Amino acid sequence: MNKITILLVSLFFIHGCASTSTGVKFTRESQAKIKNVTIEEIHLPNMPTYRGLFTSFTNSFAGATGGVIGGLAVAASQDSEEADKSDAGKIKYFLNKNNIDIKQIFTENLKQTMLETKSFKHTVANRSDAKFEINIISYGLNKAAMSFNSLTFFMKAQVKLIDNNNNIIWDELAISHHGRESYDDWLNNSNNFDKSIRAVIKGIVEFWFNNLVVDKK
Repeated sequence: MNKITILLVSLFFIHGCASTSTGVKFTRESQAKIKNVTIEEIHLPNMPTYRGLFTSFTNSFAGATGGVIGGLAVAASQDSEEADKSDAGKIKYFLNKNNIDIKQIFTENLKQTMLETKSFKHTVANRSDAKFEINIISYGLNKAAMSFNSLTFFMKAQVKLIDNNNNIIWDELAISHHGRESYDDWLNNSNNFDKSIRAVIKGIVEFWFNNLVVDKK
């Protein structure tokens, strides 16, 4: 394991956020040109991900198909009726039922961080110098490290800043996680999800902007 990998693993478990790769760096030249930005798109997967050893105790009677997950990420049947009966489907239903809007939370965090860091001014599309495209690659519940029955909420997301000539002038990827709860505690308490989703998104956005070198004049 090289020094970079060790650093990333340490950051992930200590702080809950780590960059897995960096793409296009934001340059001083871009900084001089880009002042006003808009948030054009936040892409969210149709289904969340569930990776855990077991489903809830109350669902264990469902047998092999509902009992042991063994690190399986539900993806193949994302758009099927079967997915709604899966653990991933239950997570999605729970978030929708409790009006936990990940896109809205992300938008609010981006606007607030831009204001606090004085990096950009948020504006409407026809007045912007560039646009943000956010791709939430995956999100959901993952088996917590060094735990038999705890799950943590995680998210992997990528930010791209694209100028009016459709050039990517900034590209960053981050992973974050928060919370340690049992399967049933996650799906029986909306506060657990809301708190962890907000903490994860805040951590990702702060990580991005900490890596964005901008003079705060």
